[in-house]
Amino acid sequence: MDWNTWWQWKWTRLQFWVNDRQQQLVQLWKGVKVEHKMCPECRALIDKKAPNCPLCGAALTGVPTGGIGRFLSAFFPKAGFYTATILAANLLLYVATVMVSARRSSGDGLNFFGSPDTFTLINFGADLGLLVKQGQLWRWVTAIFLHGGIIHIGFNSVVLYSIGPVMEQIYGRSKFIFIYLVTGVCGYVASGWVLPDTAPTIGASGSIFGLIGVMAVYGHRRGGSYGMGIRRGMIQWAIYSLVFGFFVGANNAAHLGGLISGAGMSFLINERTASEQVPGLWGVMETLSILIILISFAANFATYGAWVK
Repeated sequence: MDWNTWWQWKWTRLQFWVNDRQQQLVQLWKGVKVEHKMCPECRALIDKKAPNCPLCGAALTGVPTGGIGRFLSAFFPKAGFYTATILAANLLLYVATVMVSARRSSGDGLNFFGSPDTFTLINFGADLGLLVKQGQLWRWVTAIFLHGGIIHIGFNSVVLYSIGPVMEQIYGRSKFIFIYLVTGVCGYVASGWVLPDTAPTIGASGSIFGLIGVMAVYGHRRGGSYGMGIRRGMIQWAIYSLVFGFFVGANNAAHLGGLISGAGMSFLINERTASEQVPGLWGVMETLSILIILISFAANFATYGAWVK
């Protein structure tokens, strides 16, 4: 093949590639403007704002709709909304604690593979029994989003990214963020019974174990090969995480607290609970969960550095 033929071949391939991308963008834009979505059960076209199919009653949570949601799902197809948001928040707070910790040090330089110092983590909202007993209950919330090292945040991110999107699709994002928050708090309440008041603790593991507990019970309740596969996968994640936590000295009390509370909540909150018939109930719970998180961080940073200099 001479150079002229080779360049013509490359140019033709490039044209085909450009045309293909153009067609994909055209189809994506059509999808953004669509006013309906398809029910995954009966395949009927339903109004994009409907939470349930009016024909068969199937939950339509996680079904792509038009607008910005469909546009973003084209670029982030595997991560649910709150899963991606939590992962981003965890990463941003980790970077912030590393940067502040580096400034507190003697000028050793910024090291994202290092660990933020204890003082910085307490200032950012780590759970510390001594301060919780003084009324700083918000630390049960803020500590969920903090991590102590690259391995810590890396492992939690892998587990959350593996479980979160599936649970958001099954339960819906309103229930997901509510369960994530409540089980995380339960984990820190449980660890408060075990750890001394002077031992700070952080991490999303309590919430992640809560998700594992919910999904394990869901798989057991659903049954069949699909349900048993989910249950088996959740049990494996729980065992791996507990063993990993044991060897690195993690807060397994919070892990077990999150796991038990998640399993219990799975019996009260399932993918099709009667409480869904109450108009707007889970929208209210979602809003309340977000407000609690935001208020907790606002309360913490309003007193930033007051106890730990």
